[in-house]
Amino acid sequence: MKQDGKLLWNCFRSSCGVKGSYNAGRGASGVKAYLRGKRTKAVYYNSLPSIVSSIDHHKQALSYIESVNSLEAYRDGLIKIKYAPRDNRVLFYTEDGRGAVGRALDGRTPKWYTYGDKSKGIKVG
Repeated sequence: MKQDGKLLWNCFRSSCGVKGSYNAGRGASGVKAYLRGKRTKAVYYNSLPSIVSSIDHHKQALSYIESVNSLEAYRDGLIKIKYAPRDNRVLFYTEDGRGAVGRALDGRTPKWYTYGDKSKGIKVG
């Protein structure tokens, strides 16, 4: 993510503590906004997949959701989960639907991939 002239990153692997930031500087419009006291909006590089479908139609996706003890929350409508066929990922959406975190269902890397605006986090219930 890039915000206010800084690049920010996190590793979402449970055993990984990598995170950081880099001062990449501001462009002309960023400097003008800063001088006016306005904070620039975050820029997200990975847009949400344009084609997604219900996990109910994908046995592998349902099996994964069940294996991580999320099937009940999904069935009860406590979390929005979709399947992205192009990426072969299960997507866990933010509450406002503007971002998601996707888990690969095959051996590809990265195993976890983020999409869109995740600033509000992913809430269950």
